[in-house]
Amino acid sequence: MIDVAGFIAVAEIQYGSNGAQSANPEVHLGSATDANSLLQVWDDGDSDGFDSGWVQVSLHLKAGGGTNGVTLSIGNSSPTQLVFSGASYTGLNDIVFRAEVDGIGMFAAWSNLNVHYFYESECVEELVLGSGNWPLVNTTTQTSGFGTYSEILIGASGTPNDEVIVTGSFRLAANYGVYPSADSLKAQIFVMPD
Repeated sequence: MIDVAGFIAVAEIQYGSNGAQSANPEVHLGSATDANSLLQVWDDGDSDGFDSGWVQVSLHLKAGGGTNGVTLSIGNSSPTQLVFSGASYTGLNDIVFRAEVDGIGMFAAWSNLNVHYFYESECVEELVLGSGNWPLVNTTTQTSGFGTYSEILIGASGTPNDEVIVTGSFRLAANYGVYPSADSLKAQIFVMPD
């Protein structure tokens, strides 16, 4: 497991309650000690299994952070936006993408990952993983077992930066008859300070 202790911001997308209960929100944006949350319907009905489909995500950490300094946009045609004001920083470094499932019959993945680092509003580095599922966890064919995760770290080359924009798509799914708990199916982005 990549050590994400000390992260300055995290975007966590999970099954939650598939939009049904405020007690189990689907999206969290924040730090280790504070977060904002929102409800999101991923699948109109779980009667044939659960599948969010590929959902676009954009995470923007503005220079310095502070008031409305971290923004998450989630969704394809009409994205929902969530903001967080509790992060302050001078430089940004590694980005960790994690896909996680806790049980059998589930799938979580990231795809089309792009990271753009900026310094004084100018793009100084672009890292593109392109298509493909990076990282991916698939327990849909397993009949027994425990949870697992997959992750990838994308790091800055050392060029000074003060802002980052991360884009990509995630997908969460579960077989027919599998009913995930709120946090048993996740896609996360951790941002580390410089």
